Amino acid sequence: MDLTLHTQIHDGNAKEVLPLSNKVLSEVFFPVPPDTAFVAYFGHLMHYDAGYYGYAWADAIAADMATVSSSPPNGYFDKAAGHRLPHGNI
Repeated sequence: MDLTLHTQIHDGNAKEVLPLSNKVLSEVFFPVPPDTAFVAYFGHLMHYDAGYYGYAWADAIAADMATVSSSPPNGYFDKAAGHRLPHGNI
């Protein structure tokens, strides 16, 4: 929804924020009744912008790291697995 609003809303169609956000949310998350304004109280859109997606990437990277370091013979203390992480060879 954030990317849609940032790329499709401009000064000339600012009144379309609510219908557009309700449409996107209904397609990708949960059905939104047309007379509601979830976007108005979804605080993560305010001042986060693209930075909000950093949390999702950090979670994905942490999961990859845990996968690499939890399966070797010495678990999280395996040196060979540890050497793989800084090089992006997960």
